[in-house]
Amino acid sequence: MHPALDQKYREHDVFGKITFYAEFYKDLSYHIMSWMSSGTESIFNLDTYVYSSMQGTLESIHDTLSKARISDAYALLRKYYNSTIINVYTNLYLEDEQSVENFIVEKINNWLNGRERLPEYRIMSQYILNSPKLESIRTLIIQNGQYKDIRERCNDHTHYNYYRVNVLIEIIIGQREHGMFGIEMFRYQACIFCFIKKLLIAKANREGMQVRFMPARQSRHSSHHDQR
Repeated sequence: MHPALDQKYREHDVFGKITFYAEFYKDLSYHIMSWMSSGTESIFNLDTYVYSSMQGTLESIHDTLSKARISDAYALLRKYYNSTIINVYTNLYLEDEQSVENFIVEKINNWLNGRERLPEYRIMSQYILNSPKLESIRTLIIQNGQYKDIRERCNDHTHYNYYRVNVLIEIIIGQREHGMFGIEMFRYQACIFCFIKKLLIAKANREGMQVRFMPARQSRHSSHHDQR
């Protein structure tokens, strides 16, 4: 931990939550390894590598926060966010396109083998939102704009869209209040980990899913998005 961090920061429950979700992806990656993905030429399950990567991203977020690099942690959260969209898109596309006549789905198989890029984020996101198979969770994703707001917050820190994000790069003695605001935002956004976890468990077990969304606690600090 950064030597300037006080006890309240060091013991914040976001560290335990991130560790928990990283372990979840580690276990999920291992246990599905032998389930061959239909529609590709891969011997191992396509999701094994994705979940292992997501585990690593969460561990990097934990390590980055422990060094008080909160703005950098947001950039990693953006990477994690994109990983979840890619994972849902590739599985949904395989399920839609794979058949006896189309045993190997070229778009996903080419991406897997480095011969073709996936569509840009906007196209993948729209494909997911338009799918009748995911109708039960569509309202959850768009109900209050929270996931869109999370992505915009991550973009602000990834691209330095506002000067204020520089304040969260490193916590020093005179910046502790800003630092606690940053880590509270990670508590606010912890819902994304919980939501994706429930989605992937249901998918792995081939079960239907009912998700109950818990509204996030509003920070006394608000971004420009919250003020609109």
